[in-house]
Amino acid sequence: MRSTLLVSFLFSSLMACGDNPTPAQAAKPITSTAVEPAGAHCANGGIVTSTGLDTNANGVLDPSEVTSYSYTCSHDTLLRQDPIASGAVCPGGGVDVQTGHDLNDDGTLEDSEIENTTTVCYSDELYQGDLKTSDFATADAQEKLSHVRVVTGNLRIDSAVALPNLTVVGGNLELRIETLVELPALGKVIGSLIGPPAAVVIGEQNPPRGVMLDAPALTQVGGSVSMTSWTEGGRFIAPALSGVDGELDVGGKMSAVDLGKLNHVGLNLGIELTEPTALALPALDRVGMGVRIGGQSTDLAFPVLRTAGYFQILHSNLRSLALPLLTSISTLTIYNSASLASVAMPSLSAVTTVSLSNLPALTSFDLGEVSALDGLNLTRLAITDLGMFSTLRSIKKISIASNPQLASLGGFDQLTTVTDLTISNNPALVSLAGLDQLAKLTGNLTIQHDAALTSLSELGALTNVAGVITISDDAALPASEIAAFLTRLGR
Repeated sequence: MRSTLLVSFLFSSLMACGDNPTPAQAAKPITSTAVEPAGAHCANGGIVTSTGLDTNANGVLDPSEVTSYSYTCSHDTLLRQDPIASGAVCPGGGVDVQTGHDLNDDGTLEDSEIENTTTVCYSDELYQGDLKTSDFATADAQEKLSHVRVVTGNLRIDSAVALPNLTVVGGNLELRIETLVELPALGKVIGSLIGPPAAVVIGEQNPPRGVMLDAPALTQVGGSVSMTSWTEGGRFIAPALSGVDGELDVGGKMSAVDLGKLNHVGLNLGIELTEPTALALPALDRVGMGVRIGGQSTDLAFPVLRTAGYFQILHSNLRSLALPLLTSISTLTIYNSASLASVAMPSLSAVTTVSLSNLPALTSFDLGEVSALDGLNLTRLAITDLGMFSTLRSIKKISIASNPQLASLGGFDQLTTVTDLTISNNPALVSLAGLDQLAKLTGNLTIQHDAALTSLSELGALTNVAGVITISDDAALPASEIAAFLTRLGR
């Protein structure tokens, strides 16, 4: 019998008292990290780490439980030129080119902030201002260019040229040529490292669509890095690169990527390779904002990543995701990744929202020590129950929809209080077993389009639903069962 009932009533304020640890129970230390916007604590933004004790044992560091904050701030990278007198180092005098982070954010590179010094003794080693390589067309001009060690402004490489001694670029480094660019001595880019555009730029007849860069000595980029190849054979070889203060985006038809010493990315990390290129990030410890993964890479390694604002895997060909040291993120979103079979985050202690959709191969999911979520969305998964989520004790909003093989909700056995619960379009769901301990819904309850569901008896512990109850289009669910359920709840 097809039954459709909609019951609602005016929300009334309720106060629930949670279980507090007994004196014999020691409150567990807990930390959480979040992106810190630009402001009083970090002029250019950064990461805030909150520390405290989980006194109410809900698995989440609530604001009232925080005892200390620590900040990892982002700082601009600056360049300073200091003249040096004649002497043993430079018989005719020269310039010390100093670079470093502006740790006090006052716009001046102070002596205590200097990280690297490049001494330039000869005038042809220092190029003041912006440089475009196509302006150096003759053999004599290119020979002079080969001596340059420091460009104080922006460098645009738009012609075949040799820069064997280039050490520092004071502005942006832009690659606008499809042949291999080799910069064997380049150590630091103060601005951004910019590859080819993704689309045609107005005013350019033939914009480059591929990138090939070998920079074996490059250690730091003060801005962002965008390296995308739209032609076959792209490569980005920077095995010494340890830090990118802005965003790092790598994508397209890269045949080789070497970022073996990358330790931190200040903002977002985006990886979307259209070729099945293996990419290892064995030294990556922190990402200031979020990680976005897509494309055809089947294997990505994050063995030491501890901090990231959020994690997204969208339209990827990944087979597994292992984050053994990651402790906290704000949201985990995984969509449309048909080959993804396992997700392992054994050290995770805090995450706000988990959303999983269209993952037909997913059979293993480890959320570590996480016991509470603000939101859980499970859509189009090839699971028969919810055993992968058995550690969860508290979830505010739950949506379980369009899971073709889901037969029961076993795994939710520890849930007692939920805000909103939606169960819909699960054609094999015959039982609500798993919700036997659910006693209270402080928001809405929706059960609809679950064609095989025959009973609501597993909701026997539920005594209060504060919001709207919607039970509709559950073909096998008797109207008498629905009526008895509603009567028991006083509807």
